[in-house]
Amino acid sequence: VKDFLPEARIEQPSLEAIKLDGILDDKLWQTRKKHLLCDTNGVPPDRKTEISFSATPKGLLIGAKSYTGVKDVPATERERDSGAIFGDDSIELFIDPSGEGREYYQLVFDAYGSQFDQKCQTGRSVDNTWNSKWRVSTARREGFWSGEAFVPFSDLFPDAKFPGAA
Repeated sequence: VKDFLPEARIEQPSLEAIKLDGILDDKLWQTRKKHLLCDTNGVPPDRKTEISFSATPKGLLIGAKSYTGVKDVPATERERDSGAIFGDDSIELFIDPSGEGREYYQLVFDAYGSQFDQKCQTGRSVDNTWNSKWRVSTARREGFWSGEAFVPFSDLFPDAKFPGAA
């Protein structure tokens, strides 16, 4: 899997605060590299989807914009961890904190801010009871939708000690 999935690294964490409102108008997003998303086979989707990353001392920041080309976004508000989210226009991320390809987190959010997450081990098990304390906010506009997410590092690195953590 690792050979054909795009890899993004955060080159410099941000100390800037952003308003997590789903609108990518914060100065921070203007300075971050935009990556084009593709499917797990390395094929770009029919519609362009851009994603940017940053971090604060406490967590990972994700900004995404999906160009739908239509007025109404093909998605529905869902309950947390509903498998039906995969039928929506959604952003699906696989985060491998160690970079070793053994354990990773799958995070998905759609245009309505519905969330799905699980912890996975390559070739082994899936823990769909795992829930991150991540936050997502989205905005829907004619022709596109955008979203911002914050994932606490304490969820991605559960054994690490973070300043201010109990």
